[in-house]
Amino acid sequence: MTREEFKQYILAALEALPEGQLEQLLPNSQQPDLYTIAREVTGLKGEVKKLAGSSLRLNQEIRGLLELTQDSTEEKDAPNPEELEKENRELKANLQLLLQQLIEQDDFITRTAKQLETLPSPGLLTLNNYKTSMAAWEKGFEITVDKWQQFIKSLGLYKTGLPGEPFDPALHEAVAVKYDSSQPENNILESEVTGFLYRQSIIRQAKVVVNKRPTPKSVPAPQTLPTPPPTAPPEEPPLPGEPSPYPEKSSPNHEKHLKTKGKDAEKRKRRRQKRKARKKKKRKR
Repeated sequence: MTREEFKQYILAALEALPEGQLEQLLPNSQQPDLYTIAREVTGLKGEVKKLAGSSLRLNQEIRGLLELTQDSTEEKDAPNPEELEKENRELKANLQLLLQQLIEQDDFITRTAKQLETLPSPGLLTLNNYKTSMAAWEKGFEITVDKWQQFIKSLGLYKTGLPGEPFDPALHEAVAVKYDSSQPENNILESEVTGFLYRQSIIRQAKVVVNKRPTPKSVPAPQTLPTPPPTAPPEEPPLPGEPSPYPEKSSPNHEKHLKTKGKDAEKRKRRRQKRKARKKKKRKR
């Protein structure tokens, strides 16, 4: 659509507005603002596309579930042929119901996508009509999702690996680890791939992000140096009024020490003299 065509579209929409709707659509404007109207239309259209995207994700989930269930049916091997045939019949019946739901969902998505390809007719360009239609569409989508969840549960299909569930290595594969103090430890924080159980058998293992407290890094123990042998504390000088442990030169003890030292020197001198005298006598002989 060219700029001129869009302008003509807006003008036609304004002409089609009922009495009083323009003031409700633009309460603070004195004259029609084409930019404001275009922004309102684009915003509402974006909300519809967002809801349609959620519906498309649900459709992809159903398709993947169908493929996994079909593969499980083909690869199933039981020792009793009668039991195998009975289980295959039940699985085929369930697959048929799943396929019917998928076709209905696919038709609904296709119709919604086609409606989003073009702008609404000018006669429908009213704020009340848009908001009413949007609320009804959103409510219908929620009901569809709720009914679908009840339907797959009635067939014995259960999702695993949803956020908030405790981590079970038999059902879940931990692809990453994070920590959230507001969540219990070892719980699932995020689901990368949703897992499925069919009659307590694993169809697809869930891939999840687990809540784990980070382990502190190991710090090497400080090396202890060998303690040196204790050393005697330095001798402190005596306090005033106390006797000194060392004799002073002017004290009587010092004089006694000198006398003893002199006597020892004399004894050593006499012993040396006696040894010399004995040596001389031996030489004369």
